[in-house]
Amino acid sequence: MAITKIMNIGAGKKGKITNHLKHALDYIMNESKTESGVLVGGWNCVPKFAFEQMVGTKELYGKMGGRQGYHFVISCPPGEGTPEQLLELMREFAQEFLGEDYEAVYSVHADKEHCHGHLVFNSVNMNTGKKYEYKKGDWKHQIQPITNRLCEKYGLSIMPAEYSKDPVNMNRKQWEKEQSWSGFIEADVKYCRGVADDYAHFIYLLEELGYVLKQGAHLAVKANKMKRFRRLDTISEEFSKENLQEFFDKGRYQYESPRILTPDVRYLPKPKNSYQQKFYGKIYRMRVVEKCRFQYKSACFKEDLERMHMLQEEYLFLCRKDVKSVTDIAGIIGLAKYDLERLTEKQKSLYLERAEIKRKSTNNHDWDSIISTEPEYRKKLDDIKLEKKRLKKEIKIGDRCLKEILYVDLFVPEGVEIGNVYDVKVPKKPWYLKKEEKKVLNETVDGKDNVAESKDFSDCGNWSSNDCYELITDNKEQTFKAGSGAKVAVTEEADPVSEYSNKEVDFTSEIVEKAEETEEQEQVVTKEIYEVMTDKEKAEWIGIDSNDMLVSIKQFHEKLKSIGITYQYISDETEEYCRLEEAIKKNSEPSWYYRNQDKRR
Repeated sequence: MAITKIMNIGAGKKGKITNHLKHALDYIMNESKTESGVLVGGWNCVPKFAFEQMVGTKELYGKMGGRQGYHFVISCPPGEGTPEQLLELMREFAQEFLGEDYEAVYSVHADKEHCHGHLVFNSVNMNTGKKYEYKKGDWKHQIQPITNRLCEKYGLSIMPAEYSKDPVNMNRKQWEKEQSWSGFIEADVKYCRGVADDYAHFIYLLEELGYVLKQGAHLAVKANKMKRFRRLDTISEEFSKENLQEFFDKGRYQYESPRILTPDVRYLPKPKNSYQQKFYGKIYRMRVVEKCRFQYKSACFKEDLERMHMLQEEYLFLCRKDVKSVTDIAGIIGLAKYDLERLTEKQKSLYLERAEIKRKSTNNHDWDSIISTEPEYRKKLDDIKLEKKRLKKEIKIGDRCLKEILYVDLFVPEGVEIGNVYDVKVPKKPWYLKKEEKKVLNETVDGKDNVAESKDFSDCGNWSSNDCYELITDNKEQTFKAGSGAKVAVTEEADPVSEYSNKEVDFTSEIVEKAEETEEQEQVVTKEIYEVMTDKEKAEWIGIDSNDMLVSIKQFHEKLKSIGITYQYISDETEEYCRLEEAIKKNSEPSWYYRNQDKRR
């Protein structure tokens, strides 16, 4: 993306007042940077005489003092755009931004791996004599939008964040934080793509990791700490919806191992007290999150996972200093600050002492003495600087320990063995996705002309709910109409039913009853089925009503108990209920499974 930077050119304090303006113009027109002056242009002036023209305008209106001009830099990322494209972009920028009011020189520097354009313009308006006044918000609402429009015109990427007037957009710090998700999302998408059975399973796995998906012309994801949805094809073209579907249509051809960010707790010293145990426990829990990433929705812990190296540093600091409580840390910080002040005073005294010796030196013998003691003096300074650096780092780590937020409420079930953290248990395709596939398959078969198949009536007791529902009798032939669209034909020569060849026999009621009984059994939710259901489906099955909390909580507790799910801590059960209630509030539209309950009944 091309970003516009703004710098002002002040008045020279020594020599000529216009020196800085002269130096700025000479710099941007440097022939070694602009391919012998080819990549240079002028706006409302001739580049070769631009300085004289600008000074003449200042003298004409008596505006020689104060700011002499402004220097804009438009930078492109490496590999994006050509020098010729950027030179034309700079010309159009000068035309749109400056109009016919200011003299300017623009150029493109192509001496580095990334092209960047420069624009220097006079601070005095050549028509009115007024000075250009930069106001707060001009960059956001006027300057950067011009750059973005021109970048879009020339096929360059744009910066989509803080320049917009739309209040839902982010400031620069927030935007950079959103961009930091790119690597994290890319690793998760690659892993899910590598272990998924098909596209539907891939989407399901991303949701299990804690992402909210938006599917349309493009596939976009959003984690709970992200402010906006992020399109996957902006991270990598291979994650476009078409490429992902093609990946699964052709068959999986590669396997991605999960990205691991947490340290191996087996190589850390064991905690010696309860305070150290809290830090060790967080490291352990974060490692469990990566091992059981689908169960804990690891995308929700992105920031903690990425700063585990800092937590490990804090834990080793506690072990090394034998810290037992917060009071010990405060004492260590206080002592380190005292030592830092003492070393700073010692460093100042060395500087002053050395300066005094040099000042008093009057002959060669004195200077020989200074030169001979220089290595010893430098070693003392280096030792002091090294010790000050260590103390500053110690103070910084101590402050982080005091501010560390520990996830004491992240429950790790008993019997969870981390083992090989790369060996992740991947959820299988849920039952309702399989039913959806089966339904699509049946509809596909219904639309085709199928050759009638003969079926022995002796198998009638083993028919599934998708077998024949209706018996049609026609003198010499009995035909069953299958739910799948196939027809089962039995001639009157068939031994098992020869006695029924000349009379009507109706098995419809018996088969339909059996189908309804089978369907009822399929609707029963077990503990295994509950664990793979989405929050919305869980809430609908339980019957959570956000308007009647007491009844909903009671129902929630009884239904979970009926399928064998209990919680060790009441806080975990409360958190589960609140999450399900939130899912009902966010989307009142029932899921596919429950929308089709009436149809299946």
